[in-house]
Amino acid sequence: MALSDTDKALVDHGIIVTRFVDDFRIFLNAGDNPYDVLSFLAQQLSINEGLSLNAAKTRVMTRAAYLETLKGLTSDISEEAQGEALETLTADIYFEESPDPEDLEALKALNLLGFLQEEIGKEDYDVGRIKVIFRALKIAKPSDAIEYIIANFSELVVFAKEVSLLMQALEEDSPGCFNGLTDGVVAAILEPPASSVQLIRTWLLELFVRGTVPIAAVQFKQIESLPSLLDKRQLHIIRSRTNNKHFFRMNKAAVGQIPPFEQPAFISGAVCLPKDEYENWLVTLKPIFSGPTCHLFLKWTKSNKEKLIAKLGASVDDPVE
Repeated sequence: MALSDTDKALVDHGIIVTRFVDDFRIFLNAGDNPYDVLSFLAQQLSINEGLSLNAAKTRVMTRAAYLETLKGLTSDISEEAQGEALETLTADIYFEESPDPEDLEALKALNLLGFLQEEIGKEDYDVGRIKVIFRALKIAKPSDAIEYIIANFSELVVFAKEVSLLMQALEEDSPGCFNGLTDGVVAAILEPPASSVQLIRTWLLELFVRGTVPIAAVQFKQIESLPSLLDKRQLHIIRSRTNNKHFFRMNKAAVGQIPPFEQPAFISGAVCLPKDEYENWLVTLKPIFSGPTCHLFLKWTKSNKEKLIAKLGASVDDPVE
């Protein structure tokens, strides 16, 4: 067998050694000179096998340093196994129509927020693992998740999609739980990284679009001038949530001048207008809003107005302002 002659020479020489393939681990007593043993090993490899030691992979370590290295390796293996178990458990529940109650309880028993905090605290964090943890949090909904998000929101902004979806799930069970976070979300939208990364900004705006976090007209003024087309589409929906009838009333006659990609959001947002005013205005749009599916959209909007109102939380049929 390869290297068996070298193994025998080391043992015969009274050296305690283990080997996996060509990877030797040599253990010495205090006072032994490690370099004498390395010299002997190099000699045996050269004589018996025609091989030489790889200097780049050869290290001399104290007992304490070696134990610390083993501890680190064991920790890495444990974390990897734990991550794989979490991912498997989460996937089993997430994609099952009727998840196993035992799986749910097992997931809830995990310290998911601890896992998340540990992962995002790393210099080189694993984005895939973080997404799995967020998915698990969305399923488990631990009682302290709301407080954790509020306290660490600025740190979580880089994971805007995952945190937005988690917040939506938590708010559905505890309405109003993020009512105090409005100023923090507005500030995050206007600052890096969201101010320069559209994807992050879009998901932060979704918190207002979906009503997960409320926003008042005064707070909305801070973000109403966001420049991109995606921003403007979302801003129309948010205006509807703030019941800004005046904006839609002042601009509805000029809807033909709005970019086509933005028009459906403007029309949807305008559901906050009184019913008669809104429906009469939809009729006037037919000659203007004339794309291949535009008439279908107008018809759908009219027949689903009540659903849109409920979805947007818009207030309608108030006295004319």
